[in-house]
Amino acid sequence: MPPLVSVLMAVYNGERFLPTAIESVLTQDVGELELVIGDNASTDATADIVGTYAHRDSRIKYFRNASNLGATANWNLCYRNSDPSSTYWAFLASDDWWEPSFLRTTIDIAEHNPTVTVVHTDMFRTDAAGRVINRYSDLFPGHPAPGIHRAVRELFDGTYINIMAALVRRRAQEAIYPVDDLLDPDLTLTPDLHLWLQLFIRGAAGYYVPEPLACYRKHENAMTMPANIVSRLREEVVIFRDKLVDVCPPELEPARRAALVNRLAALGFELLRSGRADEALEPLQAALAASARRRLDVSVAHLISALPVSPSRRATIWQLARASARALGRA
Repeated sequence: MPPLVSVLMAVYNGERFLPTAIESVLTQDVGELELVIGDNASTDATADIVGTYAHRDSRIKYFRNASNLGATANWNLCYRNSDPSSTYWAFLASDDWWEPSFLRTTIDIAEHNPTVTVVHTDMFRTDAAGRVINRYSDLFPGHPAPGIHRAVRELFDGTYINIMAALVRRRAQEAIYPVDDLLDPDLTLTPDLHLWLQLFIRGAAGYYVPEPLACYRKHENAMTMPANIVSRLREEVVIFRDKLVDVCPPELEPARRAALVNRLAALGFELLRSGRADEALEPLQAALAASARRRLDVSVAHLISALPVSPSRRATIWQLARASARALGRA
């Protein structure tokens, strides 16, 4: 008999937090599950930790890659190694964890709402020690209301669905978005945003549970750390410029173009702020060209990026300009 849900966990050198993640799955209120753990050629005690748990619980399926294939490829392998007959799948990173009622709550909602493809909950953001910082929903003022929704435009503003706090109906996902790779292999930091956009643009329905039933741990090696912001913005530019062009319906085209301009502008601002003014010129020029209306902030940033002074001086001028604009706004 196939499992009701396939839990997918990609890991690389996860010994520090892995036991908490595994135990949070095995102690769920739902017993009919499989936990597929993909080890991306870890060099620490990951294999030993998984082996200890697998010896005690036959629901764990473990595989180890001969070399590190990258996170996206490893997640895709977790999906391919899962039981194709399971009703649902869910991702859980090896440094995050679920509350014991996460699966039962989301599955019960999915069972009572057969038109829903994605059930997602709020979650706590914590520090490395597990101390709560805030709620994930605090980052997204435009988050959909609790219950069933088809909030596509809100996704254009940001990834309000954290993939570590989501349950997906496998057959619906496969019918709406039939691809060989669940996560786009071109994307390292933003494949989840791309997946949600592809599903919701094509008509998927979601269901939002406002209770925080998962925990998302921020630590120095997390892929969402500020050090990755430029790379993330570059990938989001690719998503809104290239990946959605052929599937975005006409009524959403203005929103897609606005999202692209916002990402190009944010990329230019960040490059300028961090002393990479020469690199900032291209995205800022592209933002000006793609914008439906003149944006003063982009125009000023573009002008500063082209000044014949050092990149560090241009960064200082930009910071002063931003500070002046904020002061005028408060006045």
